[in-house]
Amino acid sequence: MTGSPATDSTGADGTGEHIRQREPGDGHRDLTYPPLPPALVVAVYDTHTHLELADGDVGLDSREQLDRASRVGVRGVVQV
Repeated sequence: MTGSPATDSTGADGTGEHIRQREPGDGHRDLTYPPLPPALVVAVYDTHTHLELADGDVGLDSREQLDRASRVGVRGVVQV
């Protein structure tokens, strides 16, 4: 598995969790988040979630990730 090394930082909840982030690179990749998709017809539960993984040009905290998921029909998650 390849990727950036984990960086030790304090999470939004102050737990000091490890957060993995992408390297900015040479600027050729668009790391902005796409718009949210249309809401799902049926509510779902995500049974394999990694809220600690930061991605994009600005990482989202756990609360913002959960809020975005809720807006498109995800009613609950299991953090692994």
